[in-house]
Amino acid sequence: MAIGNRLRNLWNRWAQAWSEGEEAGSPPKGFFEALGQEEHLLLKERLRLALWVGIPIYLGFWILDIYQAPDQAREFLLVRLTVVSFAVITIWLTSTSLGDDHLLPISVVMIWIGSLGVSLMTMLLGGFTSD
Repeated sequence: MAIGNRLRNLWNRWAQAWSEGEEAGSPPKGFFEALGQEEHLLLKERLRLALWVGIPIYLGFWILDIYQAPDQAREFLLVRLTVVSFAVITIWLTSTSLGDDHLLPISVVMIWIGSLGVSLMTMLLGGFTSD
């Protein structure tokens, strides 16, 4: 939150200078650094929130797998547990300095892994032409 307040203060100073007719062709010093830090923090918080919310939902769909594809329910559970394990590793990784430094690529890889899991289950079910 401290970054958000700092960013808001810088923005207000810039807006005030512009409204008073001063040269406002560029934002105040430090504005873009604060903006970058705020974006990074929001990405980290939103990624972690999405994973914490998504894990039980993703696992919960296994109940539907039991009814819709009972023959493949075990394989689907294995796929779901694999994706969830990557999600748990991602949550842990985002709390380390390595994960913090590489947050955007980690989030993209996690989205790719989740999509791969859904695609694999679709393929095992017979593709988009399955009943």
